[in-house]
Amino acid sequence: MNYVLTDCKNFFKFGWQYFIHAVTLPERIASLPAPLQRRNEGCPGQAGRIDTMENGISRTEKRKIRNNRHIMDVAIDLFADRGIDNVSLEEIAEKADVARATLYNHFANKQELLQKIMKPIFDEGNAYVQEVLSGSTSIRIDKILLMCVALWKNYRNPLRLAYRIKHEQMGPVMEEYNAFITNFMYLFEKSREKRLFRFKSPQLTAFVVYKTFVPLLESIESVPGYENLFIESFKGFLLRRD
Repeated sequence: MNYVLTDCKNFFKFGWQYFIHAVTLPERIASLPAPLQRRNEGCPGQAGRIDTMENGISRTEKRKIRNNRHIMDVAIDLFADRGIDNVSLEEIAEKADVARATLYNHFANKQELLQKIMKPIFDEGNAYVQEVLSGSTSIRIDKILLMCVALWKNYRNPLRLAYRIKHEQMGPVMEEYNAFITNFMYLFEKSREKRLFRFKSPQLTAFVVYKTFVPLLESIESVPGYENLFIESFKGFLLRRD
């Protein structure tokens, strides 16, 4: 416990020193593989997602898309606040102000709803990892942290939910979730800076990042330039200055 507390203190002790060396985010995002450079309009909880999806489709389909996204947004909030097991589809329908029949037309059951919410996050993350590792034998910690920022920008609300629910509740997306966790840890194994990790094990370093990047981004996203603040502060937390 003392070891972990010491490293947490180092986050604030050294993080600001890395921040002053930050370069602009657009230049760094440009180094990401294509899957994470684009905005994922299909995910719930993101401004502007509907307009892009609605181009060239019928009014009925537009309404269906809007209802689908609205139901998922409401479900995410309820699941995150009260837990998946404590929320029924009927409650989601009432909160979303849609008829039960309308909800069941979109989602047959709660497991299908959860799958539609969570699967895109893990599919996107796994695609990123595979693309990065296919062209390099090692990866810089910056790119791993950029992936976290990009996932947050594309899937903010689903990530909030993923952080709050238990592993065993991943049910319908357990395979994708396990693949993502495995790939996420493998990125740290392939990091060029792993000899500088304050945590001795790449797996432990990966675990710490995975368990903390969502609440950290959630707490600082209102700060101008929060993306660079996150990346450079995390580098100060994770890396020794040897």
